[in-house]
Amino acid sequence: MPSASELSIMNMLRTKMHYHQRRHGLLSQNVANAETPTYKARDLKELKFQKQFRDLHMRGLDNSKTHSGHIQGKPIVAQGPRFGVKIDTWETTPEGNSVVLEEEMMKSAQNQIDYQAATQLYQKTLGVMRIGIRSPR
Repeated sequence: MPSASELSIMNMLRTKMHYHQRRHGLLSQNVANAETPTYKARDLKELKFQKQFRDLHMRGLDNSKTHSGHIQGKPIVAQGPRFGVKIDTWETTPEGNSVVLEEEMMKSAQNQIDYQAATQLYQKTLGVMRIGIRSPR
């Protein structure tokens, strides 16, 4: 049976995939509204895995002090994944539109690469778990 930390890693990968799916939607909206007056380009704030690691404690990993030189950890209240939206307004057209198509296309390509990496890692982890579940022959 997988340990709590392995399942938490699966949850982290799933969160990362959801993040990239949502980001893809926002980037697509930006491209679709590239000619819309006063439209402000939007993107998700960077996904910070420090919060995910803090959440691991709330899901069963212990951060207790095991040595006199260690610092005792403090529990943090876990919340579901929420991705903050930021608005990019560095460059704007005279009509007030802040979409730069070249930047949006680069962000979209990088987002796709990151999503594929997360899905491949998720699939590999599932494969390892299946091998561990199989009974010996």
